Amino acid sequence: MKIKSSELAWMAGVFEGEGSIRINGVYSNSWACLICDLVSTDAQMVEPFQRYWPGHYKQYVKHRQANRKDFWRWRIAAVRAESFLMTIQPHFRTDRVRRKAALALEFQGQKINGHPACRSTSYKECQIAYFEQMKALNARGTLRQSVTMP
Repeated sequence: MKIKSSELAWMAGVFEGEGSIRINGVYSNSWACLICDLVSTDAQMVEPFQRYWPGHYKQYVKHRQANRKDFWRWRIAAVRAESFLMTIQPHFRTDRVRRKAALALEFQGQKINGHPACRSTSYKECQIAYFEQMKALNARGTLRQSVTMP
């Protein structure tokens, strides 16, 4: 499905402001994974992402908490997240999000799922290094350390 350039630019702005790019951690039973998601209390902000890049899309009802609105979440991972970022990254405006997208694409490009080498200590250390770099880029606060790409 072809996406108009103007719609891609709008989606990039929405994602840049409200979305997230992350690499989950390495645990004993799983390896690091690229994840992109978007959360909004306005379904119309999230629906186009699900239309063009189908993934996990769900409405969360917060009726038990009077001061909370319902919200919608769209989430994709691994190869789908890579495809999404490759399509939308040329429209990102901020250096920080561009760096996160570049790191995410580099991370996903080096994945070797199912290959015996993916169980090696050096591969696990590499996955942890990518996780730590993305964690630094996603850190909140006023003081950010520069992150160097491997």
